[in-house]
Amino acid sequence: MNSSISQFMKIALTVTVIVALLFVVGYTLIDGEVADYGDVIESDDNHGLTTGAPGTR
Repeated sequence: MNSSISQFMKIALTVTVIVALLFVVGYTLIDGEVADYGDVIESDDNHGLTTGAPGTR
């Protein structure tokens, strides 16, 4: 009985570590992409609501 619980705990710990590593890698990748496009998203030139002189679009 104890070996069964021990085996289950080893598997549970392994799965938890793998999921945590995948989460960290995914979060890092997404955070990097957001940082790369952050200036483009937040710039005032790209909001498309200019009401001044007409320009080419």
